[in-house]
Amino acid sequence: MNAEQGRETCEPRGRGRFALAALSALLALAAAEAVTALLFPVYLAPADFFDDFYVPEPELGYRMRPHFSGTLKQDYTSRIEINAQGLRDADYGRKRPGALRVVAVGDSYTFGAGVDLAESWPKRLEAELRSRGLDAEVVNGGTSGYGTLQYAALVRRLLPVYAPDLVVVMATFNDPGNDVATERGIFPSLKIGQHPAKRWLKRHSHLAKRAWLAWLKLAAPEFSFADAGTLHRHATSEGSRGERSRRGFQLFDAAIHDLIDRAEGAGVPIVFTASADSRDPVTRHLAALCAREGVPFVDVFEDIRSGAVRVSWRGRNSAGHWSPAGHAEFARVLAGEVAARLAGRSAPGALASLDR
Repeated sequence: MNAEQGRETCEPRGRGRFALAALSALLALAAAEAVTALLFPVYLAPADFFDDFYVPEPELGYRMRPHFSGTLKQDYTSRIEINAQGLRDADYGRKRPGALRVVAVGDSYTFGAGVDLAESWPKRLEAELRSRGLDAEVVNGGTSGYGTLQYAALVRRLLPVYAPDLVVVMATFNDPGNDVATERGIFPSLKIGQHPAKRWLKRHSHLAKRAWLAWLKLAAPEFSFADAGTLHRHATSEGSRGERSRRGFQLFDAAIHDLIDRAEGAGVPIVFTASADSRDPVTRHLAALCAREGVPFVDVFEDIRSGAVRVSWRGRNSAGHWSPAGHAEFARVLAGEVAARLAGRSAPGALASLDR
């Protein structure tokens, strides 16, 4: 056999080995995808909705695109309309004479993930206040993925725009982790600049999405995918993880103080609440901070936990977000404290049915 014949024999064999290796790799990936989807599924967001939903914003990192309109279909179907301020609400003008305006700020629990706007707790709170004789407007200032740093920045922006009579801030168990991510400029909700192939994989592959979440945990371990108990334990540990966790609570405290100072400076009362009960470490931390500062904190779940209301969605894609009944019950319990805080800012005679 001459040299040329040898090369001709080796080349087909080499190509065959490469094809076999490529096929084996594809089969292994397909098997891994099937196992991940079956045993470790993760929420895959619809590409036609979220790709254009958020836009970069220098102070907030990102915000919802003004005037966006779309329908989100997950385990539920909800209509999303965004106003000119980048909020999930109607456009508001000047307050009517005698009207009272509340600005509610928070993350996806305030935004109303999984429910229509009218079913979100800010709008159910508005209905509760009106049933008590108050001419109230409650502006939904919730944005999914926000932490306390962004709540504070948003309130600074919204105070002169809406001239509220009260600000309600809902904290969530993952806020300190979100604050660490915000300080580091990590915004998973923002899809701007992602390669189309990477975006497609994260929308269609459970394996790819799991890999991305694993990377995110390495890049920002205290981000919202860690539970609050783990985050709190890290804050008392040594090493870089403990340092970042402590940094999260430092940022959280600084933002809460900024919210209090900003509201007091504008002469606007402020009320804090949380999306979890006092068993949650972040809720306990916020309640203690509010007690030290002399500002009201409402632990709504102390009331809800004793009832039979099913608060959360049960579907896999819900991430623990509340059902319409959960939003309604939260608003009902919160309304008493909010109405009391608004009492001194109401026109005489406007509170005839406040005690109902």
